[in-house]
Amino acid sequence: MTNIWKYTLTIILVLSFGSSVAMAAVPGDVTGDDEVDVSDIQCTVLTNLNPVAPACLSGPDSADLNCDSTVDIVDVQLIVLIVLAYPQNGVPAAQDANGDNIVDECDPPEQEVCPDGECTSSEDSCNCPQDCPGACCGNGICEAPDETEANCAEDCEASGQYNPGDVVITEIMKNPKVAGDENGEWFEVRVLVQTVNLKNWTIKDNGGDLHVITGNGLSFQPGAMIIMGNNADTSVNGSIDVDYEYAGFNLDDSNDGIMLVAPDGTVIDQVFYNVNSFPNIPGRALSLNTNSMTASANDNGANWCPATMVYGDGDYGTPGFVNNNCPAQDPICGNGITEPPLEQCDDNNAQDGDGCDSQCQLEDKCGNGSIDAGEQCDDGNKLNGDGCNSWCQTEIDCGNGFCDPLENADICPEDCGGDCSSICGNWVTECSGMEDGEECDDGPMGSQCCSTQCKSKPCGTWCGDGIVQPEDGEQCEPPNTDECDQWCHEIFNPGAECGNGVIEDGEDCEPPGQGNCNDWCKFGWVCCTPSPCCCDGNLDPGEECDDGNDIDGDDCSSECTIGSGSAGIAGTVSCDANPSGADKLWVFAHPTPITDPIDPFGGEGETGADWVSFENVSSFPKNYEVPVGEAGNFYVWAVWDIGGDGEEGFTEGVDIGGLYPDPVQVEDGKLTQPINIELDCSGANATGCISGTISHSGNVTANDTFEYGASSTSPLAGTTWVVKASEAGPSFPFSYTLCSVPVGTYYFVGSLDVGSNSSGEPGAEDFFGVYQSVSNMSQVTVIEEQTVSGVNFTLEQP
Repeated sequence: MTNIWKYTLTIILVLSFGSSVAMAAVPGDVTGDDEVDVSDIQCTVLTNLNPVAPACLSGPDSADLNCDSTVDIVDVQLIVLIVLAYPQNGVPAAQDANGDNIVDECDPPEQEVCPDGECTSSEDSCNCPQDCPGACCGNGICEAPDETEANCAEDCEASGQYNPGDVVITEIMKNPKVAGDENGEWFEVRVLVQTVNLKNWTIKDNGGDLHVITGNGLSFQPGAMIIMGNNADTSVNGSIDVDYEYAGFNLDDSNDGIMLVAPDGTVIDQVFYNVNSFPNIPGRALSLNTNSMTASANDNGANWCPATMVYGDGDYGTPGFVNNNCPAQDPICGNGITEPPLEQCDDNNAQDGDGCDSQCQLEDKCGNGSIDAGEQCDDGNKLNGDGCNSWCQTEIDCGNGFCDPLENADICPEDCGGDCSSICGNWVTECSGMEDGEECDDGPMGSQCCSTQCKSKPCGTWCGDGIVQPEDGEQCEPPNTDECDQWCHEIFNPGAECGNGVIEDGEDCEPPGQGNCNDWCKFGWVCCTPSPCCCDGNLDPGEECDDGNDIDGDDCSSECTIGSGSAGIAGTVSCDANPSGADKLWVFAHPTPITDPIDPFGGEGETGADWVSFENVSSFPKNYEVPVGEAGNFYVWAVWDIGGDGEEGFTEGVDIGGLYPDPVQVEDGKLTQPINIELDCSGANATGCISGTISHSGNVTANDTFEYGASSTSPLAGTTWVVKASEAGPSFPFSYTLCSVPVGTYYFVGSLDVGSNSSGEPGAEDFFGVYQSVSNMSQVTVIEEQTVSGVNFTLEQP
């Protein structure tokens, strides 16, 4: 022991004349002062001499530097080496071969790293799910279908209370355009048979996506439609109200699936979609046909169609509401005919990059500074909050002097003042601070906390609560009985089928969605429950009139009494172009906003407009006057009908339309003016080219004259040339390229005047042809500064 003290004393003397070395957080700092110095040596020596650890130690084993469970001379020697020979952070290499700053004897045993991409024998789905995928029995989550009550009772309760088909997947937004996949994906499920509590249910696909539903308030009654989405924030998800926000589950745009699994492992419903047999249009939800609401029928892609109604910020779907019936026949994209509601355009080519994409949807041109079809505005950017949002729809603009559609006296008192008119059912709570104003607005069907009269009600009153709520369209309780269907509507004839075009027992009208006919073939319950009643379009006993609506101010009031009143809108329409005598000017007034003046209602030009005026126009500016038979706000637009084909529908690209930028308030008995509309007629001077080959099997002489070109009217009813070219005695087949054709859609016609004996229509000895044939005429759409090729046809005798 004397030798130890001599050795220690020598070290102490050496260190007394030297400076201590600060060693932050390295082996040897047994005193815990972030330094390795003489104090650590002294403490280690004391520990070696006294089996009871002195108070100077930072921990019970601090002085055991070689980790042999004993503090002895080896530990004293080791710390002396650290202090004297290695005045730097680190342990001597002789004691630290792997250079990890830990004495080799103290290195912990090597452990497997999770994740490293390999599932080893010591890893499983519970301690390393990244390397070992699969169900983990014992984590409190029933991961169906791998886990069931039989093989993992501790995770899967033995409920057995839910059966396949109790809940059905009815709508899937797999590829939103407005919000993007990261915020705007959602799907809708509908409760059909019994009240369900979705807590501990699992959402998964056939890959690795899985989410277990947790939380409270997850009990839903029959008839409930539940929206599950990946983001519940309406400011970024496309303005959709999400009932449950999930995580860890993503919808592939092309091929994927959704499985709903009960806590006991029962698969309640599943839908696996693909691009070959299911609809695939970006921005449009997959919508299940209303007559296919079963767990088996929704497996068939033929029972799904693209949604046709706009929701929120501009995508298409009916989240939380009854789906529209699928069209009887899908439109043919690329045939040159726009077939709404599934098609927004059809430019005869079904190609991307030209404004109308391969799905016949308008391509996103928002942000180019030009107001294109489907846009209300375009300020050259895709920012929100500057008056024109990221989807080029007009935002609230307080202070512009107009009470815009989304404004009210609460939001914009400087524009709306105390005179605020509300539209119940438009999802915007209006006039909430005024007498008789709206207390809420959750759309035309209301919600569990908001009635269809836009009044608040106790949350939870809904079909199945045992209370008949007429304001919500209920006619009976409880649902799912012989007399009461799943939506709490009376069943008069169980065999009646809403949507078959035949008014059967228990139905007021057909087809659903037309006029006041709702999705259950009943007249709208706001003014027509029960029937017969005023505004159903039928003159019932006690009624002076019935015009099929509940609007006051027209010739028939909402009380079905004969009313009177005259009003109008007048102004001028201007255009920097010269019309012809055959052109017409149409001016429309409608009570709801429109976006496309050429095709505002997805059909014929004037269809659905309440008030219309049209007349021939030979010059601009042109004065107009539209008679309006009622007071209220109206949206006004004009169409220059080039060629005067308006009775057959306007043709986008040929005709030119323009909107009056603000709603026009019309008072009874007053002519509101001047409401002036400026048309952008730059497109009237734009031209393109048409090229192709015209064939003819007969003989041609120098006396024969060949004429060909674009016609604005049906050639069989008499050709009206827009652009025409002539050739004397040409050789066939005849190849041509005809340019300077105004942008628009035309018939392309050719005629061979044999012997030049006629300057009018071809005679019996002459030859005549129309693209593609006389019996199957097709039109050609001319695009600015582009050549439409392949316009080929054959001349024949009439």
